[in-house]
Amino acid sequence: PLLIEPALPLPVPLEVYAGMDGRLLTYSMLLTLVTTILCALAPALQATRRSQLPALKNQDPLAVRRIGRRWSLRNVLVVGQVAVALVLLLTALLFVRNLARAGALDPGFDVERTLVAQIGIVQGKFTPITGTAWLDGAVERLRGMSGVDSASYSYSAPLTLRSGLTTGARIVINGKEPGVQATYQDTFVGPAYFRTMGIGLVKGREFRDDDRRGGLVVIAVNEEFVRRYLPNEEPIGAEVRLPGPTEAGYLAEIVAVVRNGKYRSLGESQQAAVYEVYGQRVNSHHFAHIFVRARPDATPSPRDIARLLQDLDPSASIDVQPMETSLAFAFLPSRVGAVLLGALGMLGLTLAMVGLFAIVAYSVSRRSAEIGIRVALGATRRAVTLLVVRDAIVIACLGCALGLGTAWLVTSPLSMFLVGGLSPTDPATFAATTAVTLAVSALAAWIPARRALRVDPVSVLRAE
Repeated sequence: PLLIEPALPLPVPLEVYAGMDGRLLTYSMLLTLVTTILCALAPALQATRRSQLPALKNQDPLAVRRIGRRWSLRNVLVVGQVAVALVLLLTALLFVRNLARAGALDPGFDVERTLVAQIGIVQGKFTPITGTAWLDGAVERLRGMSGVDSASYSYSAPLTLRSGLTTGARIVINGKEPGVQATYQDTFVGPAYFRTMGIGLVKGREFRDDDRRGGLVVIAVNEEFVRRYLPNEEPIGAEVRLPGPTEAGYLAEIVAVVRNGKYRSLGESQQAAVYEVYGQRVNSHHFAHIFVRARPDATPSPRDIARLLQDLDPSASIDVQPMETSLAFAFLPSRVGAVLLGALGMLGLTLAMVGLFAIVAYSVSRRSAEIGIRVALGATRRAVTLLVVRDAIVIACLGCALGLGTAWLVTSPLSMFLVGGLSPTDPATFAATTAVTLAVSALAAWIPARRALRVDPVSVLRAE
């Protein structure tokens, strides 16, 4: 059931078809069979070309040519396994660190005391005027509920699938033609929105109930908008010509500057933002968000909020949840990346360690005569252990080097998902993953190396 209907923080239910496909099953079995045959064929062909004398003496038939053919296909494959495992583990650790930082990040609005109701209204039921009136009435009713400190509404909700519009257009400020090319997040909000969301008001005033269609068009901007497009001017009272339904656009007056925040993702660079009055600009009223700010000493029940809104419009679809739950979508990439890549990385690391174990074990079995002679001549336990694990250490180091180089390229596109201050090439993450990989590799090589320390030189010399 978890695979068929995963509980993801999405506004629509997700169902995965997981039925058995005969063609896919046949293909998988044939691919497994062919891979097994090819992997067994190479050593089988190599064995048919060997001299039987070294085998009777329990010697490595390639020992005399070890310098020229030290790197067999087995070694190359294990190097690749170590590299792939390191890349997967490193990426997973990057997502885990990103998730930890994101949880402590300030998104620019209050998360703990805010509840959000997603409202789906039958399309065409309201006109622009009656739609705004319905939202105003709903907010007024909510403000009278026990435990409610403030309430407002917006067309979008930050850090969700409906996080607003990204607008790129030429704007004219205070009539200074030809204007500037601007990119900003465009959001349509109702009265008392900033107070309800806990967004700090740097200067100016809140949107009021008398900011209506037909009156003076007013907007609010964030600090980043002022820094980019009004660096040496007083923003309050400035007139901005924004793009609109006509070619000339429309003229709006800035009445507030608010704090910066996150709008589309936690990892985004700081964006400029423009807040417009919902009732002055929105023409489509089939979807909206209503926000409720709870009092510090009491929190209204989401069920009571949903019941009140449902009474106002029984045909509307309503989903009320704490803002923390609604923001689960913002954490989704990091959680999925951490779990999925972590599982694949652990699987890849396990396979790589099995390969290293097999290589060292094979080396011990084929070089028992050499090891016995060295012990007979006085070789110490440390020297014998180093002799056995040396090749494994080289393989692990080469795999880590190859994996680090690959990870440097692979993780670069992940910057859009990472919070500020965490680089996709974070040195601490690279160092920690490399240390773990080398430590596990050393353990995988040391276990069969202990077998070499138990070689009896007398028995080996008798076999010779």
